[in-house]
Amino acid sequence: MYCFLKYWACIASHSSFPLIATGGGDGSVIFWDISTQSMRQKLPIKAKTWIQCINWHQDSEMLAVAGTDGCIRIIHRNKKDFNFSVHNEIQVSKAAIFAIQWEPLHFQDSHQYPRIAAATEKGELNIYCSKTGRKLVATSGHQKKIMGLAWGADGILFSSSHDRTVKAWDTNNGAEIAAYSAHSGAWRTLAISTAFVLRTGGYELGQLYKDSKDSKTAAIKRLEEHRKSSPVEMIAVGGEDCTISLLKFDLAGKKFIEVQRITGHLKTVNHVCFSPNGYWLSTASFDKTVKIFDGKTGKFICTLGKGRGRFTGSHMGPVYQLAWSPDSRKLVSASSDTTLKVWSIINQKLINDLPGHEDEVYGVDWCPSGAPVASGGKDKKVKLWR
Repeated sequence: MYCFLKYWACIASHSSFPLIATGGGDGSVIFWDISTQSMRQKLPIKAKTWIQCINWHQDSEMLAVAGTDGCIRIIHRNKKDFNFSVHNEIQVSKAAIFAIQWEPLHFQDSHQYPRIAAATEKGELNIYCSKTGRKLVATSGHQKKIMGLAWGADGILFSSSHDRTVKAWDTNNGAEIAAYSAHSGAWRTLAISTAFVLRTGGYELGQLYKDSKDSKTAAIKRLEEHRKSSPVEMIAVGGEDCTISLLKFDLAGKKFIEVQRITGHLKTVNHVCFSPNGYWLSTASFDKTVKIFDGKTGKFICTLGKGRGRFTGSHMGPVYQLAWSPDSRKLVSASSDTTLKVWSIINQKLINDLPGHEDEVYGVDWCPSGAPVASGGKDKKVKLWR
């Protein structure tokens, strides 16, 4: 699938509908129909604006997008013609927005509009009403750009910044609850082990979970089921000093606890990502490697593509992004070497080498319904892989 723009910067698949949204350097968001493998709609946002964040709401055909102009656009799908349109614009800052996050569905009040958090290049972090655009909660504490943002299952907002700190925030009043700093370089990426179950809300493999009466009830059931096998929400942050810190947050003691300081990468860590079940932590780096660690202890498991003293399918360039299959059995990696690679976590081996892009691959997402994998990059193409 092809559409002219500078290049693709972000890709997001819907949890229950066959839709993918992509954004890049031409100031537009494009919706792709998975079933027909074609462009559904190109929605202009703003000329000369890079779309850097796309985040579907967990319970509707609504999404938020943000970019270099410091504005969040709330986009709805119209009931009459099923096309998308911008319903609200929230001017957050004069600086670029690097991350946005919806409040987890199980916390959302059905009588109020969902809240959304936004983090900027200047270190600003605030929470807004998605309907009115009113600033509901303001924080103060980060001194430099915020690159990582996650709204946790217990309602705590976590952020990581180039000021070398990770912070936890009260989402009711904006107070700083705790801070962690044990890093000699800027943080570039943050992930929580509940990310997948919170992203998909009440939907599992595209269907409402176990015949629940509504999506919020289903989201609560899914989180409860997830916590049976992974009761502790883990936090991972990686950055420019080539290390990853695996943390957990003590809600009662209001502090971060360092579980493991993970070493092994030789260059900047670009992406950290927990498997949907929370068992595994995957990491991608400029050193061309993808590594797997135990998601609860930080114990090293393997470097994918490296077996018995020789490399078997490893990337030839920096690895930018990772995405897990919904069943946590497979991982796909996107690289500057123009390829994607699909790995078996059980066998720790390469399953498929996916050439086809003509330049660096910046974004990848594995559809929460199970298929397909979507990728995009510098060659201005979006590809679907089954």
